[in-house]
Amino acid sequence: MKVAQILFKTTGKNAAQIKKINKTAEEVLAKIRAGANFGQMAQKYSQDASASNGGVVGWITRGQTVEQFQDAAFSLNPGHVSGLIHTSYGIHIIKVLAKQTAHL
Repeated sequence: MKVAQILFKTTGKNAAQIKKINKTAEEVLAKIRAGANFGQMAQKYSQDASASNGGVVGWITRGQTVEQFQDAAFSLNPGHVSGLIHTSYGIHIIKVLAKQTAHL
């Protein structure tokens, strides 16, 4: 899967901070679902190294990411955006850009 993400980091945050971060993530997701450009939203909001590249992480395979991220990514079809995915890193919004059958 070729994926892009928007990551809202929650590591080391307290419950009140995480609640505020989750609210921001919900607002960004709503904007994307209303037609906002995913790449532009990633550049503005993502707290990941991929932010400068519009959130594009690149190609991933099963077992390469944390389980929640992987399960969400592999359940989507190209062009689709996930809901909020909570992992040990934070809150992710994932967009699948392309899908290939595994090959050598």
